[in-house]
Amino acid sequence: MFRAIRRLLLLLCVAVIAGGALLTLTGKPKLEDARRDVADEWSTIRSRLSTRYENLAVITEALRTSGRELAITEALSAAHSTWDSTSTSNTDSDAIARQISAANALEGVLRRVRGIVAASPRFSKNGDLTSALDRLSQTGTDPAQIEALNRSIDAANHERDGFLRRLVATALGYRDIPYFAGE
Repeated sequence: MFRAIRRLLLLLCVAVIAGGALLTLTGKPKLEDARRDVADEWSTIRSRLSTRYENLAVITEALRTSGRELAITEALSAAHSTWDSTSTSNTDSDAIARQISAANALEGVLRRVRGIVAASPRFSKNGDLTSALDRLSQTGTDPAQIEALNRSIDAANHERDGFLRRLVATALGYRDIPYFAGE
């Protein structure tokens, strides 16, 4: 009886190891393809965002010269610094996730800046600031590109769904990628 249990346990261990290897071998190509699709979509948007964010120094300086230090100025500087530190050509899913998170944070701060400028007579009369914000608005990303990116992110994250696939994806270093909110 003890011998039969031992053989059964050995057979069970072999089956689990073989199943894990099979799951890894079949799951990795799908994860790679999904990550490559996200990287392709993101590279187009990332280059547009880099061009878009070239005006941020002018906006930050115009806010600083307003005569008082505003929390939004510091938030904009911090978000821009985070973007600069993450905006590399690295296409692994962790780097893309950090870049998208930084872009989302920066776009959120820019929405707050636009609201503050629109509500403040002093800021809305500042020509440098309003023209920089206008240039920023003209260099936005195409909503269709954002939608395509988010579809590819959804597909990549879906490849990680499920208990066993998530175990394999995590073991191989594939993390969830956040969605890009856009402007």
